[in-house]
Amino acid sequence: MSFLHPPIVPTLYHVEWGCSSIPLWALLALEVPETEVAVVPVSHAQLASDPTLAEISPRHVVPVLAYPDGTTIVESGAILLHLLEKFDTERKLHPAPNSPLRAKFLQHLFYVAAEALSVVIGLYYVTRTPKEKRDRADVEPLMKKYNTVVIEYLERELDHGKRPYLLGEEFTAADMAFGYVVMTAAFCDGEEGEDTLVNEVVKSYHIRCSQHESFDKLVKF
Repeated sequence: MSFLHPPIVPTLYHVEWGCSSIPLWALLALEVPETEVAVVPVSHAQLASDPTLAEISPRHVVPVLAYPDGTTIVESGAILLHLLEKFDTERKLHPAPNSPLRAKFLQHLFYVAAEALSVVIGLYYVTRTPKEKRDRADVEPLMKKYNTVVIEYLERELDHGKRPYLLGEEFTAADMAFGYVVMTAAFCDGEEGEDTLVNEVVKSYHIRCSQHESFDKLVKF
């Protein structure tokens, strides 16, 4: 497959179930047509070796949103917020700038990007090593950090289960970002007796996010 740079239309480059799933989830939920934003699937191998992709993403990572004028935007939270401001004009997935919920919404987006994603992805890769070859000393500090950064944060922000979603009763793009975090955690094979979703608040939140109608579009993409 050959890649164009700059692309003909704005283009989101996406690795299956990578962090690019977060802005892709929003695009699919908002039903943004491919004439407005195309989505181009790429593999890890292509990211590592394709010279055109190296121009688009010099760090060889996704997501990256490329525009016909040569502009590129990186970082999942920045891309997500940019797409919401451009296409979510009815405020289905994010609160207006003057909304009292706006500050918390931004907090959750930035927290995922700055804290939660790096922790859960680190845990995911360490726990991909077979248990018999795994050094528990590598897992324990990551599990402790995961419990602090992800579990305790969600317990607090969901008011110990009294709120179904991060901003209250309504599912928003903040839940897409944090939903991706807990879905990644669900694929982490923790040490014996350590389930990354053993916490009831987080487990219930995971179920709600994965059962949201918009998530089915992401699964089928």
